Amino acid sequence: MEPLLEVKNLKIEFTTERGVIQAVRGVSFSVNPGETLALVGESGCGKSVICKSILGVLHSRGRITEGEILFEGRCISKLGERGLAAIRGKEIGMVFQNPAAVLDPTLPIGKQLAEAVRAHTRLSRQACNARVLELLSMVGIDRPEERIYSYPQEFSGGMLQRVVIAIALAESPKLLIADEPTTALDVTVQAHILKLLADLQKKTGIAILFISHDLGVVAQVADRVAILYAGKVVESGTAEEVYTDPRHPYTWGLFRSLPCAASGGPLTPIPGQVPDLLCPPRGDAFAPRNEYALAVDFEEEPPFFHVEGSHYAATWLLHPDAPKIEPPVRIEKGEVLTNG
Repeated sequence: MEPLLEVKNLKIEFTTERGVIQAVRGVSFSVNPGETLALVGESGCGKSVICKSILGVLHSRGRITEGEILFEGRCISKLGERGLAAIRGKEIGMVFQNPAAVLDPTLPIGKQLAEAVRAHTRLSRQACNARVLELLSMVGIDRPEERIYSYPQEFSGGMLQRVVIAIALAESPKLLIADEPTTALDVTVQAHILKLLADLQKKTGIAILFISHDLGVVAQVADRVAILYAGKVVESGTAEEVYTDPRHPYTWGLFRSLPCAASGGPLTPIPGQVPDLLCPPRGDAFAPRNEYALAVDFEEEPPFFHVEGSHYAATWLLHPDAPKIEPPVRIEKGEVLTNG
């Protein structure tokens, strides 16, 4: 199967008053038609920057310095604004973290959705209105013929996110980028939004690039997972492979910090701080925070080692000469299990 989206050795820098930040440092991944790939990691690991680079909406101080982004085999990372504008919304939709910041509080949601529908088409007013009602029904908005006249402030957070999803789907894109779409929602509403995305994917066959720091959420939606740290992918594979047999110490730390891993005791956060990407550390960027670090971790950056199937991890612990350390934590059937 040919990938729908393919990111190859992507490097992104930001020029600041302090110097040049190496925000993304050689990231590669692909998204196949109809599947969900989750990019997971702490704040500042490069997740959202990668998404913005795909859509060509990086901050003016940011630039792609190396690598390419292919969509259906076309290199879109070198397109100008006109070429990217033809792709945004029509072929690639985007759901942002804070729907209230996306919607205009001065316009009814029906009008805002109609603008999205008409962005790449010349539908008649009647056909456009019908499409707006269809989209609102699709995302579970009751009485859409009445709610099109409502303003964003008249909706709850969960309903607003449904409206934003409807806008993202207005042109029937092939890929949906969901950037932390449930972070601002309570657990119950979060579950409804995740189910909505899953149902929409089954109905439309859309591919989803899901961005999150929440491994619990990712477990519910992802077919494949890529764990990011300090602007690099450090582990990747199917969700089952990564969750049941994690191999990178950073992944272990993420699992240990889940609330369900601390039943009856305090949370176990990852010690230390993320590195300053103005001057990335030598060797493995996670080494200063890694209790299992080897001497080589502070000198040489580890390559990817094959675990099994589609599972890979960039850690010297997988080298044949390294000490054998079994994963101290894993997730099975939604439960965090520790070894020993």
